[in-house]
Amino acid sequence: MPSVLFVCTGNQCRSPLAEAFFRERLSRSDWSHNLSVSSAGTWTGDGLPVMPFCNELARAFGVDLSRHRTHSITSVPIRDFDVIVVMEQGHKEALVSEFPEIRPRVFLLTSLAGLFPYDIQDPLSVDAETAKDIIKDMRDCVELAFEPIIQAVQAKK
Repeated sequence: MPSVLFVCTGNQCRSPLAEAFFRERLSRSDWSHNLSVSSAGTWTGDGLPVMPFCNELARAFGVDLSRHRTHSITSVPIRDFDVIVVMEQGHKEALVSEFPEIRPRVFLLTSLAGLFPYDIQDPLSVDAETAKDIIKDMRDCVELAFEPIIQAVQAKK
């Protein structure tokens, strides 16, 4: 089954939110039962819950992350994902350095959204209002990137 992986640093806020936003958009498409979606972190352990502040923010956007548990990039089959979407250029550089063969399948979220490439800041590092703005921006980027992600998955087939 074709697959998409969202990646951030800790897999405790950005990538699980991006995964949830993408799943919601996916549920309204013809691909809803034909695509696997996951998330992972470049610098995390396995099995940790999301940060309470992030779960509180997520609820404001209609997302419940209380059941999410972290996955380290080393514990997922990264070579098997068709499309890998990262939140920061540094994530892309780290992944490509560790797994050079995945380079053509790793994309910065904002680039896929058709925007000037920029990093999605970690909402856990700012105040609540700024965090909400970051999450809204990320949700909008996921919406804009939906079709390009689907096209990249189709190109991989």
